[in-house]
Amino acid sequence: MGVTGYILTEAASQPAAGAAGWTSSAPASYTFSSAGTKTLYAWAKDAAGNVSASRSGTVIVTIVSGSTLIGHWKLDSGTNANDSSSSNLDGTLSGSPAWTTGLIDGALNFDGSNDYVYLPSYSLYNVDPGEKRTFSAWFKAGAQTDTRHILWNEGGCRGWYASLNNTGQVQWSFSTSPSSCSGPTWHRITTSGYNYADNQWHLFTGVIDRPNNQMELFMDGVSQGTAAIDNINPGSGGYLKFGTMWDNSVFFAGTIDDVRAYDGALSSSEVQALYDASAATSSLIGHWKLDDGLGAERIPNGNFGTNITGWQKTGVSTLAWQNAASGDGSTGYMRFNIASNVDYDRFATNNSPSVTAANTTYAVSFWYRTSGITGNLQAYSGNSISTLGTTVSWASDEIAPSSSWRYYSTSITTDVADFPLFGISKLGDIGSGTLDIDAISVKTTASAANIAVDSADSHNGTLTNGTPWTAGKIGGALNLDGTDDYVDIGTFNFGNVFSISAWVNIDSGASNIQTIMANAGSGAATNGFRIFVNQYGTSDQSLWIETGNGSTGDQAVSATGVVSYPGWHHIVAIVDRANGLANAYVDNIQVITNDSILTDFWNNQTTHIGQMTNNTYRMGGKIDDVRIYNKALSASEVQALYNAGD
Repeated sequence: MGVTGYILTEAASQPAAGAAGWTSSAPASYTFSSAGTKTLYAWAKDAAGNVSASRSGTVIVTIVSGSTLIGHWKLDSGTNANDSSSSNLDGTLSGSPAWTTGLIDGALNFDGSNDYVYLPSYSLYNVDPGEKRTFSAWFKAGAQTDTRHILWNEGGCRGWYASLNNTGQVQWSFSTSPSSCSGPTWHRITTSGYNYADNQWHLFTGVIDRPNNQMELFMDGVSQGTAAIDNINPGSGGYLKFGTMWDNSVFFAGTIDDVRAYDGALSSSEVQALYDASAATSSLIGHWKLDDGLGAERIPNGNFGTNITGWQKTGVSTLAWQNAASGDGSTGYMRFNIASNVDYDRFATNNSPSVTAANTTYAVSFWYRTSGITGNLQAYSGNSISTLGTTVSWASDEIAPSSSWRYYSTSITTDVADFPLFGISKLGDIGSGTLDIDAISVKTTASAANIAVDSADSHNGTLTNGTPWTAGKIGGALNLDGTDDYVDIGTFNFGNVFSISAWVNIDSGASNIQTIMANAGSGAATNGFRIFVNQYGTSDQSLWIETGNGSTGDQAVSATGVVSYPGWHHIVAIVDRANGLANAYVDNIQVITNDSILTDFWNNQTTHIGQMTNNTYRMGGKIDDVRIYNKALSASEVQALYNAGD
């Protein structure tokens, strides 16, 4: 039965088949009402009213009043600098800029030798009299040997550019002239003080407002100053380049991501919103989405199928991927084809050379190779998933206990009218000797594995004592039993300033201390930190950030009742170890403000989610979307995280 409807929602709960908003055509569209980091859920239904499981993704939404996005080069494609705006002004890569991980998905790394991106001359880049434009780009770079250009637009000695000089200062320049290169006038704003060549992500935003005779430079959402410009001389009429200048004589060394152009002058609040919508990920050093048990996504960023490689085993038919990189793009199932008319020897219980009797059993099998953690194997055809242990069985040790080869087998009987694995009906007419199969699909899931994937770094957590997966606030979550469940993320270096964010839903009957995260055992003076909701001997439901140095302890404590339960709450703990201060938010409301903590507690040791490290004070309830940042999140960044899950 085919798909008859699609819907996009911000709500994680499954919509009814008869709810408003369904559309019969793909792609479906959705309009956001506010800016920030958002999670969007996609659903499908069939004619019988069956609604699929959801697929979700995180998007960054910027709502700009009075300004239109006329260029947006996300630098995520892996091939070209594609423009995702309606202008469709794609760029061409020159040299060999390398695709790499960016602040927002992918990015381009420029080697400082000959790498750049070129976009032909187009009027949208120009800023003629009476026009307003805003240009922005995220960049990350170390020291430059001289002034190097992040963005460059010029034609006839007129235009604009954003550059990073050899002292780490950012320059925003704009030139006009009455006639080509005849007497051009350059206007320039240069930052002072902070060194932006620090190998950290920074957002450049440059505004040119010719009707108001002003240009302005923003760095990381904050104005760095303005300069007067004219509203008389024409604009550039030139091309646009990333990573070099007009004659390709000098080249930027660093990474560039998410380049944007707006037809309009963004206000200071809009520039701040643009920064806030993305900045939270720039310092994300740990992110446990805890979605691994709900569906096929084992690798971040939608790379379904990349944890299964190598499809050949001696004596078994060759198998070929249909789409190994991304699954089928909608359900998350990894799908491959067996070449047409691949013959599998039939197996009959009576060893007869021909198939003659009903209920004769046929065996179908193949080998496959895995890398990384292996979960369950399920067969898939159309909208049907076979039941493990009934029509599908698999063994992990067919070759040797340490082998990464796996063996899959199943049985088919002729009295099955429509076998869900292969979609073959009336098997009694197959005949003797061979069984032809055209396609098989398999699904992997971590629901039976013990790994919580860290999508920001390499600190995958180990689930202990059968911690079960469940539906969460954003996709999946972990359901901790309060008895022996927890996640060990290993040794983690938090640094001197860090923020911890998590969604929690504590059980209604929970008692005692409910630990969210800790890198120390229990005891007020035990060296390290502990973040928990207090329920010790009382029902005060206060949030605690407790630190100890081995001989003494100090606690930052909220008012009572701030974390009621049951129910989902977004908790953010912000720790400034260097200055001995802690802040905290619950559901976007600040509940701890500059309370004192110790400055010498250990910050680089084994860390657990859901308990203290001496196996005490375990949390009972659900926990989702755990994050660690190596900076103090701002109020607007906390709000963006809260809005993403609210």
